[in-house]
Amino acid sequence: MPTKVLMIVTSHDRVPVSERPTGFWLEGFAAPYYVFADAGIEVMLASPRGGQPPVDPRSERDMAMTEATRRFMADHIAQKCLERTVPLSTVDGDGIDALLIADGDGATYDLATDADAQTLARDFSAMGKPMAVVGRGAAAFVDVIRPDGRPLVEGRRLTAFSDAETALSTESDDAQPLVETELRARGARFTAGAAFEPHAMIDGLIVSGQNPASSEAAARLLLDLLERRLAA
Repeated sequence: MPTKVLMIVTSHDRVPVSERPTGFWLEGFAAPYYVFADAGIEVMLASPRGGQPPVDPRSERDMAMTEATRRFMADHIAQKCLERTVPLSTVDGDGIDALLIADGDGATYDLATDADAQTLARDFSAMGKPMAVVGRGAAAFVDVIRPDGRPLVEGRRLTAFSDAETALSTESDDAQPLVETELRARGARFTAGAAFEPHAMIDGLIVSGQNPASSEAAARLLLDLLERRLAA
């Protein structure tokens, strides 16, 4: 069977109160997608609602474009795949080798409380399968509880979109959840690099990337973990 990685993106498209359009951050999706696809890995795409997930329009601005996002914008096959994300409720983790939860404001609203995402994270951890979270995608791990009743992130060296980055990027009328604060409250050993600069790390079988700029590095670390696990 081919090696398969599940990538999860948010379905949430509006910030509460301000109603600003949001979603997943394009670089945070495109960079990992091509790391896996170029390595010959089958990529399965999922979201809480299924179908076309919302792209944060700010991530499509010229200033946010990268080599990976420009490649995606010209890649009609990848675009068609993204249009058909499967609902998380239908995902069976048994045939999946690794998991990556992509960055995006929307993740702090839906993936943070999504029972299906939490079940997958708990099951992957129990089965010893590698996982990665990037930026605000780490919100999906905040309330995951291990079989022993303790938080999944307790004692883990992790990074995510920092409170400083949230303050620098949040509109004045938005009330953005603070992923760093939530992770620290559950016992994570949180570290952050410079704002908006690449920073990715590994703790056991969990990879974390701080922000969209860290998404490629996080995906490559996950790929390395996956290759070592499959070779064992």
